[in-house]
Amino acid sequence: MNAPDLIEPAVGVDTTGRLQTVWQVKGLPDVGDIGCATDAADIPGWPAATRC
Repeated sequence: MNAPDLIEPAVGVDTTGRLQTVWQVKGLPDVGDIGCATDAADIPGWPAATRC
């Protein structure tokens, strides 16, 4: 959507910058009894699930 008030009259173009943040959440089933203090390496399936 264009907002005419964002166009710089001297330049004639939109001079604003925009930022978009994207999140993705995936569930990891059957991890057993873990908590906030559990090391990531000790969570079954975590290394494979977070590999790029």
